[in-house]
Amino acid sequence: MIRGDIIIDSGGSMNRNGNTADVLFSSSADYIFTNSGTVNISNFNLNADDITLEINGNAGINLTNDLDFQPNNTDIEVTNNNTSTLTLNRIFFNDDNCSFINNGTVVLNDALEVNSDNADQNNFVTNNGTLTIAADIDASNCDFFVYNNGTVSSNGFTAIDGTNGFYNYDGAFWNYGGARMYPMSDTGPLLMGAQELLRQP
Repeated sequence: MIRGDIIIDSGGSMNRNGNTADVLFSSSADYIFTNSGTVNISNFNLNADDITLEINGNAGINLTNDLDFQPNNTDIEVTNNNTSTLTLNRIFFNDDNCSFINNGTVVLNDALEVNSDNADQNNFVTNNGTLTIAADIDASNCDFFVYNNGTVSSNGFTAIDGTNGFYNYDGAFWNYGGARMYPMSDTGPLLMGAQELLRQP
């Protein structure tokens, strides 16, 4: 459980030592996680209302599992400003009114996922850097939005049937490889069933 900032200096490390090791942010507060050393842990768990978490530093961060917006907690904002790479399994939205803002490089080894049982309203991702998603974007029966001002690479989309919006702004790139997706022209939308990936000026 964390009640303050975490700073790992150059030469320092935070690792799970072969175990499950979570960082639990459990109070309504502003947090800063800065890494200039080595981080290899399991999860970042966000488990309170009104949390802001800023991820800083110049060295990579490895989470073997998830960045988890946990249930029964709303109004959480996470901003990645780390200048190296944040690598993790999933970003998992599990409640409402939560956001992830990426100003660096993020690699998801699995999905960008929303649990519609709990997280059905007003969750969004803003990408101003590079976001790579090895699996699909999974956002069924929920309000979920992705705003891309940088580069997104994703395998495809699954269960996109709620109020979703996927916006690719001028000068941004959205690379896609999923069979559910169709090529987007310079002016037209990318069609995904009833959904569209919109190119915005």
